[in-house]
Amino acid sequence: MGIVFAIELLLMVLLFIYLNFHLARKRMAEKVHHGHGEHEAVMRAVHAHHMSMGYTSLGVAMILYLWLQGIDATFAIIYGAALFIGCLLYAYSVLCYEVKHKDDYLFRKVGGSLALLAIFASALTAFIALL
Repeated sequence: MGIVFAIELLLMVLLFIYLNFHLARKRMAEKVHHGHGEHEAVMRAVHAHHMSMGYTSLGVAMILYLWLQGIDATFAIIYGAALFIGCLLYAYSVLCYEVKHKDDYLFRKVGGSLALLAIFASALTAFIALL
């Protein structure tokens, strides 16, 4: 089970690194050194990068805490998979999906909700384990 969790962590780190390089490429292409410079492509890259940074760091910390406390590894694997899929869907929706209608936010809603659910569920599992 530990190898599956390690693979999930590796995938999350690779996604974060990809988003970091994507942001750097967009900033260089638009000649923006800080912030987004009012360029749509750079704004999207900043948004995807920041969301991934926030959700991934908090989620991985919570899931790793569960795993180190000796809670069944199945929980860590399920929460890790939900976190990765959520971050991936959210990043895809921000970077690759042109929003034309309010209903087009489906990937963003599902991805953000899945990532937050994984973080909340891991925190709740840790709290219940302490009781």
